[in-house]
Amino acid sequence: MKRKEQRKGMKRLTVGILLLMCVFLSGFFFHRGNQNREYDVSGMQPCIILNFLGFRYDSDNRAALERLLSLYSERHPDKFVSYEGIPPAEYGRVLSQRLKMKSADDVFMVPPILARRYAAEGRLAPLKGIPALKAYRPEVFEQMKLEGDIRYATTSLGAFGLFCNLDMLEKEGLSVPRNMAEFGAICGYFLRKEVTPVAFAGREPLKALVVAGLFEPSVSGDADSFFVSLETVPGRLEIALMESLDRLAALRERGWLRPGDVRGGDDGEPPLSFTRGETPFMLGGSWHAVRLARKPPSFRYAAYPLPASEDRAVVVLGLDTPLAVNAESGYLEQAVQLVGILTSPENIEIFTSGQGLLSPLRGGFPADKALRPLWEGVEEGRAVFHSDIRLRYPVWECLDAGVDMVLAGGQAREAAEMSI
Repeated sequence: MKRKEQRKGMKRLTVGILLLMCVFLSGFFFHRGNQNREYDVSGMQPCIILNFLGFRYDSDNRAALERLLSLYSERHPDKFVSYEGIPPAEYGRVLSQRLKMKSADDVFMVPPILARRYAAEGRLAPLKGIPALKAYRPEVFEQMKLEGDIRYATTSLGAFGLFCNLDMLEKEGLSVPRNMAEFGAICGYFLRKEVTPVAFAGREPLKALVVAGLFEPSVSGDADSFFVSLETVPGRLEIALMESLDRLAALRERGWLRPGDVRGGDDGEPPLSFTRGETPFMLGGSWHAVRLARKPPSFRYAAYPLPASEDRAVVVLGLDTPLAVNAESGYLEQAVQLVGILTSPENIEIFTSGQGLLSPLRGGFPADKALRPLWEGVEEGRAVFHSDIRLRYPVWECLDAGVDMVLAGGQAREAAEMSI
């Protein structure tokens, strides 16, 4: 009898040990997501940890963000921000998974393509009471409004434009092109001199050129009606996209650019053919001005609006760092306060300075002279957003395959069908 009870006791002990091991190992094998904790700093006061999820860009971007978060922690010793950067290609999946598991961070960057859905699901807290919102440019402010409230706020604008070798143009008695007709004439001129006129830094600037042509009508007319028509008029979006892709196909067919310059994405560095002064034009992002400034070329250069149509050139903008607050955050007030501090004019200036980014605020004149023509285009109302919140279809995200098809020799119609 005693031996039987001993066996039962050993069995209970074994089961207990196994259960403890399962609980212990679950911490290693099961993701719990970021969770807030309060802990005592040097035994003095409680500290709130705010978890922050963002895009992992280059080292300049990371350094600027770390500087701002360090300043925040210094001024708010009772709070600590835990930042995690995810590569843009993986970001949407990671964010969606965390929101689904209810383990999303307190503050996160939200791509415009996902913002509309998350706002409708009630996942984005309204950003009320943030003083800096009054200082935003009206067109940027409208891009951040969803479900009747501001649901996210960007600390910067990325801009795509046409970088011009000003010395090369001046030597030939040519001016910076103001529309597609002038751009084509200059490209033809250099091609006759056996100079390939256009270099480009990865696929994204080519996508921007397509979007510039696609959205250009919104600059001269009723923008709201234009975007409504793209979605409601049967075939309108596909036809407009085909026409814009056809302009890209014309650049390829006429030998104005080298399709081999695409490397599956932008590695952050401008192409050597431009930095060596071999080509008069480069399609690139505003951040390329920073790379050019580090190793200044032997010629004068500046970035101008992209030739979009026979009538005008436009700047293509993106909300590069759109900050949102998790509506289910355990520290909602503190998270909104953090976004408010990061979007203050002085912090936006710190963040955008030296990164080749434009300020989303009124009067945010760029310090880099090479970017001032782009900013002037924005000031004059000649700008479009590549992921305009008024268009539900994710054109920008779906253009990669279409652009690659055109560069490989495909027809614009096929490329448009692939992208829609």
